[in-house]
Amino acid sequence: MQTNCHLSSFVHEQAKVLGEKNALTYRDFGSREWKSVSWNHFSLVVKQVSSALLNLGVKVQENIGVFSQNAVQYLYTDFGAFGIRAVTVPFYATSSEEQIRFMISDAEIRLLFVGEQEQYDKAHRVFPQCPTLERIIIFDRGVTILPGDPNAIYFEDFLKLGENLPRQTEVEQRCTQASMDDIANILYTSGTTGDSKGVILSHGHYDHTGGILAFAAINLKADQTIGGTALNTFAPAFAIVLTWAIQGQGITTIQIPSWIRIKASDFGFTDLHPIIKTLFFKYSYMTTPIAIVLLVVSYIVLYKTRFGLRLRACGEHPQAADSVGINVYRM
Repeated sequence: MQTNCHLSSFVHEQAKVLGEKNALTYRDFGSREWKSVSWNHFSLVVKQVSSALLNLGVKVQENIGVFSQNAVQYLYTDFGAFGIRAVTVPFYATSSEEQIRFMISDAEIRLLFVGEQEQYDKAHRVFPQCPTLERIIIFDRGVTILPGDPNAIYFEDFLKLGENLPRQTEVEQRCTQASMDDIANILYTSGTTGDSKGVILSHGHYDHTGGILAFAAINLKADQTIGGTALNTFAPAFAIVLTWAIQGQGITTIQIPSWIRIKASDFGFTDLHPIIKTLFFKYSYMTTPIAIVLLVVSYIVLYKTRFGLRLRACGEHPQAADSVGINVYRM
């Protein structure tokens, strides 16, 4: 189901259509158990976040920091902030204390949402150095709040500020005033060559990116380079999400079992030159010969057959292929 609307109302519009159907599947911090959230529940929690943020005095286009790995609370916070036209500023989950201190001060952040113990500890240590920072809100209930810290609360307690949606009328008013020119996020660069720099992304950026890609690919039969560029951007993030799903949250390396590796001894080679052994067997897996076979087959099909010629023409020059009678959609 495709819903075309501003991100401030996206979740709520989806809930009207999809109701109790699953919106999210997630795991709590440190848990292996998968849980699901319906669109109705997703919408309700987002509204609670919006009301809670208003109760904490968040103004239109005020910056809110999020210092966490991927988590369901992250989505609640993002869309709750969008609902009152606030701006979320995501930090890398592994950012150093110096980096988060700079970003908090540069973006004049009052409220900082954090994920686990490591992020909370860093935020707590830089708190005295950040004059604008007023509150730390913790996603993971398992985090130990340090004694004498009056500025930190758990996300569940934060949500209680929005229970029964006390500011819903104001939330809806802000939502109706939302514009595609509103800033959605400020993304800070890694800062490897100096201080991090904030890159502003408006709601219009997201709207145009998704809309142009879909319209160009489906309606205009555009060059597939557009889709390829989007896929290349998406692939690294998808790979991380996939490894997290397999290995557990926060682990971005898949442990490959030893039996899948190709060893020189498998072929009876026991005394190979170190260079040859390194080149052909050190990083060789069962997938290597499969990939080579697929490469050869793909080359033959794409460059040595009439079908391949037509397929490449449809991908590289769809309008030209269509003009000579090739059914681009079918190909």
